[in-house]
Amino acid sequence: MKGKGVKSALCGNLGMYKYLIENDFDVKLDKGFNIFNSVSTKVLKNTGTLISNELNLKEIKNLIDCTNIDTMLLVYGRIKMMVSRQCFIGSSEGEGKKIVN
Repeated sequence: MKGKGVKSALCGNLGMYKYLIENDFDVKLDKGFNIFNSVSTKVLKNTGTLISNELNLKEIKNLIDCTNIDTMLLVYGRIKMMVSRQCFIGSSEGEGKKIVN
């Protein structure tokens, strides 16, 4: 993609982050990184970051004041509360497990 003129990418996980950094993309961090503070923005080489939805207004202002990169904030939309590969209800009731006597 870099050869086709794409210079930057929105990235949601560390595996893709490593690839993008190694291939000289300008990386913008997505919600998968769940950025809570300015240290996170300094440790990860990026040109922009999506701030965690869990921060309050005071924490958001503090993070923005302490960083010199572009920050993004989701202001409207549906947010998944939890994502899991297991069914917690089914697992607790023994479904999907082999019971040995």
